[in-house]
Amino acid sequence: MSDITDWIGLCDLAIFALQGDAGLSAAEVASLNREDTDNGAVTIKRSCFTPRTVILSATSKSAVDRYLRWVPMQIGPSEPLFINERGARISVRTIQTRFRERLKHLGIPTGRGPSALRRGMGSRLAEHRHPPRNIAAVLGLSPLSVARYFN
Repeated sequence: MSDITDWIGLCDLAIFALQGDAGLSAAEVASLNREDTDNGAVTIKRSCFTPRTVILSATSKSAVDRYLRWVPMQIGPSEPLFINERGARISVRTIQTRFRERLKHLGIPTGRGPSALRRGMGSRLAEHRHPPRNIAAVLGLSPLSVARYFN
């Protein structure tokens, strides 16, 4: 497992920040290209959920910016935002595996996958009394499914 101070660790940190702060699924994160991040927002175009633009928190923006400064390969606008050691697009499976490795390293039971970060974000919004329509828009879901899950 990479240390959080090398570029792979910074990649993991940026991915997990996007999942927890912006509510992106592992598949949505893996499908992002460099051009999908701009001015503190991320545009999700390739998704089984509703395509949307999500404003990034300062934490997520900082994590992505730091990763991009340290990644050892040049990433062009139409190229994958998150890459593996060979320079290829990171896979959903790699995101899931790294998430579980980090949990194990921290001594946290590993029964959860990275989708727990996405659900946690939705739960935080519901706890702050955001209407289901707003939660649905952020997560790219239908308002009815959100109302059932978070109420």
